[in-house]
Amino acid sequence: MFYTSNVVEEGTYWIPFEDENNDVSNVTVGKSYEVLYDLQQQENFILDDMGRKSLIFLCHNGEMVRRNSHEAL
Repeated sequence: MFYTSNVVEEGTYWIPFEDENNDVSNVTVGKSYEVLYDLQQQENFILDDMGRKSLIFLCHNGEMVRRNSHEAL
């Protein structure tokens, strides 16, 4: 179970929506991507479908969500 967060720093996952960036984004619409943090760069990122660090959530329509902390992984 996920719930929506409007703040990037509070999101633990990002779910992309359909938009004009789909063909070049290397992410799958509707799939949840764990939001990770790079200590050296001091920024959040995801690993895209190619396994590369990506900031695509900054320019691709989607939703930051948090996993319910009571839910088993």
